[in-house]
Amino acid sequence: MEARTAVVWVDNYSGSIYPVDFESEPTPACQKNKTPQMKSLVDTCCNYIVRDSSMTLEAIETVPKDLCIPLMKEALLTNKDRAMEVLLTHWPMESFSLKSLAPNLFTSLMLLYNDSYLSEVVRQGMRYTTTLVHRFIQGLKKGHPNKLKYLDLTGYPTAEVVLFYLSTHCLLAHNETRRKSLVEKFNEAASIAYDVVDDRNVLEPVDSSFPDNCKLIVKLDAFVTSESTFAELCKALKVSTFPASKVQLCIQRLGAIQLGAPAINLILRQMNTKYVTALQLHYNSLTCDDFVTLIPSLKNLSNLTSIDLACNNMNFSTNVTSSMHIAECLGSLPKLVRLDLSNNRVKCLLRQLLCQVTQPLQYLRLASCALRLNDVTYLSLSHHAHGLQELCLGSNGLNGMTDELRKLFKAVKSTLKILDIEDCSMLDQDLFLVQSYIADIDKLLFVNLAENILSVDALKSFVEVIAKNISVQCVRLSYPRECYLETRFNDDSLKVLLVNDLQNIVNKSCKTHPRTKPIQIILVESSDVEMMDLEF
Repeated sequence: MEARTAVVWVDNYSGSIYPVDFESEPTPACQKNKTPQMKSLVDTCCNYIVRDSSMTLEAIETVPKDLCIPLMKEALLTNKDRAMEVLLTHWPMESFSLKSLAPNLFTSLMLLYNDSYLSEVVRQGMRYTTTLVHRFIQGLKKGHPNKLKYLDLTGYPTAEVVLFYLSTHCLLAHNETRRKSLVEKFNEAASIAYDVVDDRNVLEPVDSSFPDNCKLIVKLDAFVTSESTFAELCKALKVSTFPASKVQLCIQRLGAIQLGAPAINLILRQMNTKYVTALQLHYNSLTCDDFVTLIPSLKNLSNLTSIDLACNNMNFSTNVTSSMHIAECLGSLPKLVRLDLSNNRVKCLLRQLLCQVTQPLQYLRLASCALRLNDVTYLSLSHHAHGLQELCLGSNGLNGMTDELRKLFKAVKSTLKILDIEDCSMLDQDLFLVQSYIADIDKLLFVNLAENILSVDALKSFVEVIAKNISVQCVRLSYPRECYLETRFNDDSLKVLLVNDLQNIVNKSCKTHPRTKPIQIILVESSDVEMMDLEF
């Protein structure tokens, strides 16, 4: 268990692999201070019933079968494990889809800036999948009669230990079936040989952990970081292709982290590629040449909509030939709309990488990619600009590129919702030149300008302009450079004064530009400021 109990990386579940519904409110299941919601009479009764598993069992034996759905919804919403087990073992239908019963957890802008909320979202999703997998497998092993043939857990992260547990039971069911078949063949041969052999040796029948008529398909999102889980999952996926397999695994989203190119290639070859929609390859030390070895497997992922290649060692600018093959691969994925190339060196090759992707990207993350002037220029002129809803250019030196940035913001004016330009070395004069173009983006919901060393006047000016855009709901900023003077090291009065001034600016703007939703200004400490060396 040593590797399988590794710390869960919350960052693995944010970003491109799980699209966020920014228009929805935070799900009540992940909020500590929940606001009571008005429930229907049916939901109120179901909420009362699932509090006790015995009452749940008694209810499902008498109420119409259709009421199993609201009962399960309430059991999931209130985390009633015993009630879930009772409902699963008596599920009246052949299919169970978690995303149609549980609330969508990946909602609200809080996922972009609140790590505590993101952590709670991940925990809640794992709580759902862990409970359902464990309770259902145990119910099967106990011999509970069940109609369920298809268990769909996609849309919610599965803990690695649960993935290992499910893989081992998939292999267990296969091995028992295979052993049972061998014993039956041996006994049949022994019975035929009985006429000529005096000493007949008959093997005892094999006891099965699963019912003989068991046939279950489990569809899920898998995140693998350890070699032990990787080995079990590969074997389970291989076994799942056999017609006689009692438990079959089907993966929709795959996160393969810290495994390396050979392991990724192996697991991709074992998967049923037509179901895969998202692929995350964080921290695998992939070079451009390593990625080229994955291309034959990746080209089979015809339904892939999202690929995350962040935090690898791909230097596209020094591997032009490999970059051409990678660009061709990206262009061969007909449904790709979400791409993360963060922490790989793009440097002047963005056009070459993206020009063959025919459909406009909706999500593009290019943090720490050493972007240059021609990269930003291409982005403003490309067909992707007219489809982008989320754009991250963080940790790139964008100062001095104001003309290109203005063209880019103008190009994405009608579609962009999320703009992240954190730590881009932007100065006051840069922000003054682009802020009106940012404020003119029609559907903009979130702007991140943190870690840019700006003055008090620049921040006030920006907030005054952006607050006039009634669609903007959240602005993330760092405290201004004046707060980090040596003379103010232990003095927070300027920070307090700034907060009050920004609040007054927002209040004044709301009077002239009425809002349906409030705007939130988030101020964070700057991590890159040297107290003694500030220059004005």
